[in-house]
This record gives sequence, C-alpha cells and structure tokens, in this order.
Amino acid sequence: AYFFSDDWTRFLAVLVIATPCPLLIAAPLSFLGGLNRAARQNIIIKSPFSLELLAKTKTLFFDKTGTLTLGEPRLRSIVIHDKHLDEEEALPLAASLERHSLHPLAKTLVREQDKAGGEFLPTEEVHEKYGEGISGKMGRHHFTLRKARRNEKEGIHVELLCEKKRVASFFFDDTLKPEVTEVLEYLKERDYQLGILTGDQAGNAKRILGEFGLPIYSGATPERKASLIQRFQKEGALVGMVGDGMNDAPALALADLGIVFSGNESAASLEAADVAILGRDAIRIRDAIHIGRRSYHVAFQSIFLGMGLSTIGMTAAFFGFIDPVRGALLQELIDFCVIMNALRSTY
Repeated sequence: AYFFSDDWTRFLAVLVIATPCPLLIAAPLSFLGGLNRAARQNIIIKSPFSLELLAKTKTLFFDKTGTLTLGEPRLRSIVIHDKHLDEEEALPLAASLERHSLHPLAKTLVREQDKAGGEFLPTEEVHEKYGEGISGKMGRHHFTLRKARRNEKEGIHVELLCEKKRVASFFFDDTLKPEVTEVLEYLKERDYQLGILTGDQAGNAKRILGEFGLPIYSGATPERKASLIQRFQKEGALVGMVGDGMNDAPALALADLGIVFSGNESAASLEAADVAILGRDAIRIRDAIHIGRRSYHVAFQSIFLGMGLSTIGMTAAFFGFIDPVRGALLQELIDFCVIMNALRSTY
C-alpha cells in the first residue's frame, strides 16, 4: 500500500487490520468449546489434539466384550468333564482363581459364587496371561482357567483344567448394548472403515455381531490387537481403538486415537487412551466423534471467516477507504465475529 500510494495512512490502516488475531483465536476457542461440551456429556478428552484426531480418524476398531456388549455376561451352565467333580465343587475352584482377575467373565464367576454363599479357596502362585487365561495353585493341585479351544458354536465359554486335564466348562451369555446399532450406522453412513477385535471365538462373535457385516478378528490376544493396529497404520491410515479393560491397553497405546470406557478398574487402559467415557453408554462413542468433527469444522470456519473479513478490510484500506482508527475498530469487530462463531462448538 505504501509502495503504490506513498501514503503512511494507508500503510497503518492495512497494518492494524492485518494483525493475526482471528487466526490465533479461532482454533483454540473452538477446541476449548468442544472440550467443554464433551465434559458436560461425561466424555473426558485429554487434549485439543485428541479432538482433531476424533475428526480425522476414519479407521476404527472396537473391542467386543464390555464395549459393544454389556460386559456383564450371565453364567448359563456348567458342564463337568471329570466324574470326581461336581458343579458345587467346580464353581468355587473357578471363582477362587478369577477373584484375582479384572476380566468381565471373572466378575461373573465371582458374583455367582457370592450368590451361592460359598467360600473362596486359598490360592497361591497366581499368574494371569491377558487374553488367554489365569492359573494358580489350590491345595496340592495346579488349576488353570482359560478360554475354550473347542465347540465354538456353543457361545462364550471357558475351560477349567486341573494339572492340564480339562475338568469343567463354564458357558456364558452376553448381550449387545442397545445403542450399538445406532453408533455403527452413524459411522457407516460417514464411510468409516470399521472392524471388531475380540478374544472370543469366531462363532459366538458372529452370532452377536454378524448382522452388521463388519470384519471380525476373533481369538485376538492383546498382542494380535496391537499388531493389527500397526498393520493398518503402515498402510497410511489414522487408526482408532475403542476398548474396555486391561486387555486393550497395548492397542489403545499404539492407536493414533484411543477411546476407553472408564467403568472398569483398569488404570492402564485409562492412561493409554486419549478419550475416556464415564459410564458404559455406547452412544457416547458417537457423541465424542460428533463433537470432534464439529469442533474441527467450526475451527476451520472461524479461521476462514477471520481471514476472509481481514482480507476484505485490508483491500479497502489499501485503496484508502478505511483510515487507521476505523481499521483498528474493524479489526476488533472481526475478532468478535470470529469468537462468536468459534463458540458454536460449545453447543
């Protein structure tokens, strides 16, 4: 402006309008508004960058038990394989082992033993391998409770072994959360790439989730979940993991975006995740993604609004239609418009 007009007034007018306040204000206010809105809906988003990831991540994997299902399996039946054992003896053995675990099936067995009014047996040398099973010594014998390796059509079940000999099987029923259909339809309509990771067997996983037509990776140990995340990342995708429980901690930590339900005792999963949902309501997954997408879009709208208005004002100042004082007032008005627009992400 000064070069073409040799006018210091135009120089100052363009300068005061050209301050980068709209650019600096737009994104932080939009993201802070999004964090505030999420917190009001019991969604804790750890940083503004996590909001941006919620908007950009288009590949999502879901854990099954406790994430898409209620995570409170019901004990359906006990099958005895050893003639020297009966149901009244098998349940205390399994529950005494599972008392040392945080797995949803473990909680069910402990709860059933409490209902029966039975005592828990002293257990020594307890060792749990996440995604596979738990073992320990009771009396003179070594017992192992592991995920079943046969009869996958029978649904969710685990096997109790005594000195590597199968002595009993415990069969469970699990129920899909009522909001899961709405959440998955929301994501499929927006062309998200979805998959289900589960330590459960293929037959039972398909029985519960087959209607959605999504890829199901069954028998997934924590290591396999993590390797699947890495495989898709190597293909250039931003990958999100939605989980529940300690088994998901490695995958949550490796994923670009980790979302976890906080209604469990797994500090490792909460620490690894970027987003924590307070409670068990699956619809909050959709809400978190919607808030991230909205905050991101509002931020960009505010940036372009501020830059657009500033460009118009600078052009007018360039041609001498705005003096420096009016330019300063106009710049403040532009800032106000950007702030008001950015605050839309709060609602």
